[in-house]
Amino acid sequence: MTDKLDSSCLPEGYQCVLYDDFQSDGVDRDKWDFRLDTSKVCHCDAECVGVAKGACLKISLLDMKDLAARRRLTTTDINTEQPEACDESPVGGNCPFAGGGIVTKQAFKHGYFEMRARMWCEKGWHQAFWLTTSHDLRAPASGPRQEIDIVETRSGHKSMTWNLHRWMPRPHEKIIGKCIHPTPDLSKDFHTWGLLWTDSELVWYFDGQETGRVDLTAVPIAAADWTPQYVWVTAISLETTYKDIDTKKLPGCMEVAYVKIYQKQT
Repeated sequence: MTDKLDSSCLPEGYQCVLYDDFQSDGVDRDKWDFRLDTSKVCHCDAECVGVAKGACLKISLLDMKDLAARRRLTTTDINTEQPEACDESPVGGNCPFAGGGIVTKQAFKHGYFEMRARMWCEKGWHQAFWLTTSHDLRAPASGPRQEIDIVETRSGHKSMTWNLHRWMPRPHEKIIGKCIHPTPDLSKDFHTWGLLWTDSELVWYFDGQETGRVDLTAVPIAAADWTPQYVWVTAISLETTYKDIDTKKLPGCMEVAYVKIYQKQT
């Protein structure tokens, strides 16, 4: 296996099964659903997710007053879709902030997963490209569950992490993870994150360079327990990050140029 890899030089036999460069007039609902769960500090809302025409996917990072104002506008600077009807009643309880993301309608087992994105610069937000067994965190999947974080990064910090979690069967265990520091300024330019997942290993890449690998025969997840995974792209605040948010510097946004998924054809 090479220590350099991206979607332009995959091993033989891999074919693209999902590609979205977000050039259409809105989020492609044949490919994606919205993240819509709510925590104590962040309400995930479809209104925060849109496509800037001819540019990229934008996940807006807002305080709740900004979200309410957006709902009152008849036009915005990005084209958003919100099929889940919303009225003017309060949402998210007493959540101070709003974010969100997208999740694939289809789950995938094994393959190569790649995202090119630019992160938000100001502190307080958690931005991620990740895989997990559940399609909706409001109703987690039953049975064995895993999570593979291709990248997690806290805005305003020159660092990023990748991780592997086993959520079920209990107890939850973060099996392995790596923090990479320092990184380039992830808010200045677009960068590429990739994951190659085979039946024997996971290999992580950043801008085509390997950043880590895991032998799956050596981790405490039974081969039969591995599930197909939904692909998530998200930007939210967390209980461990939200106190760093300067509301005077909002709104912010995470920008995503594309997501590509490849699988090996048999």
